[in-house]
Amino acid sequence: MNEFFGLWNVLIHSIASYDFASNLWHLFVFFIIPLVVIFVLIWRKRRLLWTAPLLSLLCNTLCYLFMSPDILTYQESRAMFFMIVVPLHLVTAGVLTAIAYGVMILIQKLSNH
Repeated sequence: MNEFFGLWNVLIHSIASYDFASNLWHLFVFFIIPLVVIFVLIWRKRRLLWTAPLLSLLCNTLCYLFMSPDILTYQESRAMFFMIVVPLHLVTAGVLTAIAYGVMILIQKLSNH
């Protein structure tokens, strides 16, 4: 029973000490940017929706370079960016794009009936 409370205290401490600004930044970069790109492409040119992951990756990279210009100067941060951030962003944007395609197909089928 004592082990449970020890693990509980570690969990509460890690959640309470997590940086709120970092959470907002990751939310912005990995979800808000892809969603905005997807909505703009659906609104303007639906046939270009397949480019949403690439366009959101471009916006993501520009945001990272604007917020932290030295991200590409150091080997460790450059490797972390290209090995972790870029693939994670492409997967997230790809999944969100697939969901958008599914919703569009569902709306088309429902509107035809």
